[in-house]
Amino acid sequence: GGCKVLCLLFASQLFDRLGRRPMLLISAFGLAASFGVVSASYSINLNWLSVVGVCGIMGSFSLGFSPLVYVVGTEVFPNRLRAKAMSLA
Repeated sequence: GGCKVLCLLFASQLFDRLGRRPMLLISAFGLAASFGVVSASYSINLNWLSVVGVCGIMGSFSLGFSPLVYVVGTEVFPNRLRAKAMSLA
């Protein structure tokens, strides 16, 4: 849980500086690499490596895909529908 909170705080500071697209790309590449680590850990039977991979997955997801859903969602909908649309999200 602490890893996820730290990555979310870090991501909130970087969104304004880097922009949305680079953060999504960083998140996507981090997710791909972390899933590769998890699959490799199952192949060579290293349990500690799978824990590292899962922490990488949580951190990578928290850097881009997790917080960006709420940022983009508030900008896509018009003001009159924003509250209803975000309550469904």
